[in-house]
Amino acid sequence: MFLLRIHIIVFLAALSFKQTQAQSNFSYNEVDSWQQKSASEITEENVISAIGRLLKSETLMTNYTSVDKLKSLGYLAIAQSGFIGNLTDKYQRTGWWLLSYPVAIKYGLQVTNLIDERKNLEKSTIAAYQYWSDLKSRYSSSEMADLVFLTSPMAVEKYWNDSINYREEYNTIHQANDQLTQIKQLFNKHKFMTLVGPPEQLVVQVKSEYELSFKAIQEFIPISASQLESLNMEWVSNTYYPKIGELYIPISYQEDFDKLKSVIAQKTQEDQRMLASINDKRIKQLQGDVPDLNTYKPISYIVKMGDNLGQIAQRNHVNISSIRTWNGLKSDRIYAGQRLTVYVPINQKVIIAKKVEKKPVTPVLQHGEYQEYKVKPGDTLWSISKKYEHISIENIMIDNGIDEHIAPDQIIKIRNK
Repeated sequence: MFLLRIHIIVFLAALSFKQTQAQSNFSYNEVDSWQQKSASEITEENVISAIGRLLKSETLMTNYTSVDKLKSLGYLAIAQSGFIGNLTDKYQRTGWWLLSYPVAIKYGLQVTNLIDERKNLEKSTIAAYQYWSDLKSRYSSSEMADLVFLTSPMAVEKYWNDSINYREEYNTIHQANDQLTQIKQLFNKHKFMTLVGPPEQLVVQVKSEYELSFKAIQEFIPISASQLESLNMEWVSNTYYPKIGELYIPISYQEDFDKLKSVIAQKTQEDQRMLASINDKRIKQLQGDVPDLNTYKPISYIVKMGDNLGQIAQRNHVNISSIRTWNGLKSDRIYAGQRLTVYVPINQKVIIAKKVEKKPVTPVLQHGEYQEYKVKPGDTLWSISKKYEHISIENIMIDNGIDEHIAPDQIIKIRNK
């Protein structure tokens, strides 16, 4: 009775999880057979397919000891993930054995933003076997070790102590127990048989002193993206970092790789520099309202005596508010000698203001009297209005039907109302 209850609990927990990811080296049909399945939906055909995937995956291992561990304990991986190495459940357990983050770290696997060794078949198998062995030692029972491996000690205690709910769900759990028995029987029957035809293409571990992106590898080695990623699932960023992990390719490409790895490394570095440059431009745009640096360029302008933001903005065909934003100015006040950054179109010539001698102020216009004025380079309505007494910018714009934008050689009317 004790063993029966253990069997029932194990596979109710193992086969009722909800998967959230389905990217792997297997087809989506195979993934679907293990995603979001209840115990009653796991069929003999699906179990045999999972065993077949396990047998094929053995050829991806290089260590006889790890292959032996996989053959002896593979039924747990089949129950957990259907032996689809890139799945993740709702508790964020992932990989061939659906190991949690704390368990992975405890048993020596790397899990970072660069690499997740729970998706490395050989390393995760060694870690999973050690975890199961420790559980078996702790609970003095293989069945109990299975249960805790697939769930948690807390889950075991919850189900074990809740006898009322256990009775209410007996029929469902009993059906799950039948599935458990079937999976173990099929596993023990077929794990040393060849169900899937010829073995997978042999793979080899290759080395490089430098980082290699999967994209760069594919440009020089005729390997598909899906094949390269399926052999190296643990690399989160699809980039191989030689100091923290391994890289595997089909053995038929080893000679080409060894000849071209320096070129692949160079291409990786070029792509990284380009990406960094693009990101840097984008960050500058977001932080400072910077225009597209593919069509605009920054210039450095040193403020001269008599300059104001209006003049500088007009000469460079930009807005005053943009100059304030680019230079972190809180007002329009600037001073001689101050250095400003201004973004102008790449093909636009930089206009350098020439020093203009001050001219005497034009005599005061009488009431109703007007005078024509020819706009000079560097003039603004503000500077023109200062040449006359009692003449405002607003009056000039109204009398001439214009806004603040004026151009050299334009004739405007100056009138004293």
